[in-house]
Order: sequence, then structure tokens, then C-alpha cells
Amino acid sequence: AATASFATVTITMNKAPYGGVLDVTPSSGVTISDVFLLYTYRWADDADDYPLSYLFTYYTVNEQLQSVVKSLDRVPHREAILSQGALALDYTVTCVATAEDAYGAVAETHTEVTVLPLFAGLFGRSATASIAQYSSDTAAERRRLADSEYVNAVFDYTDAIVGLMSVASENND
Repeated sequence: AATASFATVTITMNKAPYGGVLDVTPSSGVTISDVFLLYTYRWADDADDYPLSYLFTYYTVNEQLQSVVKSLDRVPHREAILSQGALALDYTVTCVATAEDAYGAVAETHTEVTVLPLFAGLFGRSATASIAQYSSDTAAERRRLADSEYVNAVFDYTDAIVGLMSVASENND
């Protein structure tokens, strides 16, 4: 005589946090001189999955090459100085907030900001336009612009920064 048997298995899956928002203020600024506040909120998850932890990163061109602003912990905000965005992408920087629940399920949300080069803050946004135009002008126009005060000031400032970095490096050796 044949006997029949059966079994039931219930598998409970962990759902990732959801609904999160990332605010970054200001929405536009200048690298090195402006501090950006990254703040994430409105994350929801099952009650048993708390507490949530947060990681902040950003990237300029390649999403695979993200810079960490804040390591994973329970604090949902961080102030940071961001690198400038790429000229080809209108200086856009993508900020990322990742939320992780107690069981390791993760979700993320993104916000784009504009981070201009340092010389834009030092010499005004017209300098940014001048440098951007420099890359597409004719050879004669490039020679004229190379003599401009903006370009010379950028080189002077860059030399000063490199000099300070060299002094700091020597002091640490």
C-alpha cells in the first residue's frame, strides 16, 4: 500500500527599507569653499528590522567610483566638502544615501547637485563660463584667453595650493 506524505515550508523574506529621501543643501556650490549638508529621512521598514543605518557617498562621472562621505552608522546626516562635477556634465555631482536595516537589506536614493570648480568661487561664475568657452574656441581665441586675468589667477592659486601641500607633506615626514 502506498502512503502519501507532504510538508509545508514557510520562508520569510526580509524586505529592504523603502521611501527614503535625500536632501542636499545647498543645491549648488563651489568645491573646497562650500560645505554641503546631506540629510536622509522618511525611510520605512518592518518594525522588526530596525534600527536603520546610513551610508553617504557621491560620484561625478562613474557610479562605480563613489567617494565615501560617511561610513555606515545610525546618524542620518553629514556635512561634507564635495569634489567638483565634470564640465561635460554641467558640474553635476550625484549624492547617494544608502539605508541598511538590522538584517542587512539595503536600498538607496540619489540627489543631484551642482559643484563648481574652485576658480568659480574665487573669480565669479563668469570665470567658469570663460574656462568652459576656452575648451571650444579657435586657436587664436585660446591664445587671447590664456593671457586673461582669470586663467593667470587660476594658475597662481594652483601653484599656491601645491606649495602648501608640499610644505604639509614635508612637515609630516
